[in-house]
Amino acid sequence: MDLALQIVIGAVLGYLCGMIPTGAIVARRFDIDLTRVGSGSTGATNVLRTLGTRWAALVFFCDLLKGTVAVLLAGAILGGVPWGPPTWGQVIAATFAVIGHTFSPLLGFRGGKGIVTGGGGLLVLSPLGFVGALAGGVITIVLTRYVSLGSIVAAIVSGLIVLWQGWTGGPSWPLLLYGTVVPLFVFWTHRGNISRLLAGTERKLSRGAATRQ
Repeated sequence: MDLALQIVIGAVLGYLCGMIPTGAIVARRFDIDLTRVGSGSTGATNVLRTLGTRWAALVFFCDLLKGTVAVLLAGAILGGVPWGPPTWGQVIAATFAVIGHTFSPLLGFRGGKGIVTGGGGLLVLSPLGFVGALAGGVITIVLTRYVSLGSIVAAIVSGLIVLWQGWTGGPSWPLLLYGTVVPLFVFWTHRGNISRLLAGTERKLSRGAATRQ
């Protein structure tokens, strides 16, 4: 299939999947505008601080699913993993799922920071990268209690693994693109967190109203 058509199809599929504001939808069940509380993010961390563990876990799973579904749909139409090598359409779908999650038109082009949705795409494109990112992120959070730092470490680890796979596999230019662009985008969405980490003012992990039903 023509590369331009792959890019268009991947971008549309990815953005449509990513723009679904799962965190905001869950919060509205309690008449809460998640963009106006806590960090203003609609991701699982802000849900955890606002609504508690149960709802944060649900949002985490749904945000992860957005990236996974985007890549699988692109694969069903354009070919690629898990039945063959990653295609440009799948990588573009994974990338635009992150962009849609971060800039959802349903929230006035606001949203989360993209790390979990990016992980969902990574789960299909590079299972090894996903496992490495998950391990690096969880260990960092457990040791430091900084979710933002865990997200940054996860982005670095996944990026390095995907770049290594992309280079040793041929090279695979779609993987090289994903291993570069998405981690850089995650760094950009966490630029405020990075400044607070350096200043020693970043908020550590905490759990919110876990008793909400």
